[in-house]
Amino acid sequence: RQRFQQDYDRWMLANTLKIIDTLQNSNKIIIGITSRPYLLDPVLFAQGRFSWLIYVPPPSREERLEMLRDLSKGFKVKDVDFGYIAESTENYSRLDIINLFRKAVIEAFKEGKSELKLKHFIVALKTTSPSLSKEIMERCKEWSMHEKNG
Repeated sequence: RQRFQQDYDRWMLANTLKIIDTLQNSNKIIIGITSRPYLLDPVLFAQGRFSWLIYVPPPSREERLEMLRDLSKGFKVKDVDFGYIAESTENYSRLDIINLFRKAVIEAFKEGKSELKLKHFIVALKTTSPSLSKEIMERCKEWSMHEKNG
């Protein structure tokens, strides 16, 4: 299994580099995103490939609140304090928030309910955690401050 993963990783890197190099002179902008940039192969930062590194922090409380409200559109919502949920999800990435919301919806469906309640989010909060630790965010921030391209 480990050998398969290593072979796959090499194959993926080779194909990614081929695509980047093919598009290099085509007036296209390539954007990559990861929550673990320090694990990337340095060859990705060779001259003309990924030149700029931008640290994007996890969403703020207000952004999480807005996301939760946006996600809830089209759902019946009863007695849910999205402010409380937003406060309880510090260091959650955007994907973590979406995952939390999906789990709350699944909890409601398990009960045969067509409306979301606070208790569904409480269960979802107990079974999810942020994918970003303070240590990871600091490493990403530090890593993005260094020029990767000579």
